[in-house]
Amino acid sequence: MEAIDKLRYLIQCAQREGNHRFTDLLMSNGLDITPSQSEVLTVLAKFGPMSIAELGDLLLCNSQHPSRLVQRLMDKQYIDKEISPHDSRKIIISLTPEGEQLISEIRRVEEIFNGEIMDKINSFEHLSLNDLNALLSLQVKGTDSEIKISRRFGNSG
Repeated sequence: MEAIDKLRYLIQCAQREGNHRFTDLLMSNGLDITPSQSEVLTVLAKFGPMSIAELGDLLLCNSQHPSRLVQRLMDKQYIDKEISPHDSRKIIISLTPEGEQLISEIRRVEEIFNGEIMDKINSFEHLSLNDLNALLSLQVKGTDSEIKISRRFGNSG
């Protein structure tokens, strides 16, 4: 059982260290945002204006309600919120022009980070990104995480 225990802890450590590395890349590229904040911005860029509850259904970084993330991004003037024209009880959040400008910088940092990950995967002759995605997909099968991944990425590799 020791090998499977090691795998479990390596997955946890890889997530933590990856989050630290992504934070370092964001900061060293002059972006004063966290990985969780960057996820909120990229979700809004991809899916457009939405309620905070809808945002929460798409976020993978944080299982808690995203209100604090939204407030911090509003304080930085990257997102706005307004009352829905269709339902006065519903608040809709969207990117500000400053938030939209930040998206290209976030994507550039994501490309650097993703390139680092791919370099490590490619260093193994018989391992592919699709294999890793399939393996990790089995781990989250039947969970809320699987539903969120499906909403964000569909059934693509």
